[in-house]
Amino acid sequence: MALDLPHGGHLSHGYQTDTKKISDVSIFFETMPYRLDESTGYIFGLLGGLIDVCDKQKAIMLADMAHISGLVAAGVIPSPFEYANVVTTTTHKSLCGPCGAMIFFRKGVKGTNKQGQKVLYDYEDKINQAVFPGLQGGPHNHTITALAVALKHAMTPEYKAYQEQVLSNCSKFADGIDGSRVEKVMEAVHIAANKNTVPGDVSAMVPGGIRELRLSHHTEYLEVKLRERIRWACKHSYQDVTFL
Repeated sequence: MALDLPHGGHLSHGYQTDTKKISDVSIFFETMPYRLDESTGYIFGLLGGLIDVCDKQKAIMLADMAHISGLVAAGVIPSPFEYANVVTTTTHKSLCGPCGAMIFFRKGVKGTNKQGQKVLYDYEDKINQAVFPGLQGGPHNHTITALAVALKHAMTPEYKAYQEQVLSNCSKFADGIDGSRVEKVMEAVHIAANKNTVPGDVSAMVPGGIRELRLSHHTEYLEVKLRERIRWACKHSYQDVTFL
């Protein structure tokens, strides 16, 4: 099970339509998407609903926080670590690190069996074996070093201020936009972006979301004046906008 792509999920999490399997994950596995409650913006109204489903089915709850890991690291949004059994993330998005990934998993006592004996989490060996030698031939020490630098930076006050700016910028777009038009406007001012669907959209070609790709815009370029300029431009047709 994974969050449906039009509701904020990821293409790689088994996305498929009624007539075609899009992601290879949906080909290799039977995938079942779930959606947000559009009236609240939450899954099942509360995250606890999803946890209850996993507990009842003895399923593993995995949280992929690839796009928001920087916000989580800065403590400006809730963390999935309190709830999930396994947490994964890439390291080159909002975390501002090199191209790579990290996997976190629970260790220690999981519970007790009918005999009163402790039952331990058994994720460590399985995940480590899957990474190496299952999928990788060896470590890239230069990437690991770059990630260490990024993680140290994520502990600084400057990094938290940066992530707070990210939230501020996103809140401006959350007021309601034409994602297709904003994509073209932002490209005209050399900001890489692409339109994205959000819950409630009726057209993937004219969605209400935008995905902004360059992290530097939140710290160097996408300050108040530029945000205001983009918002002004978004209210006009693309053909009528001239950038100097």
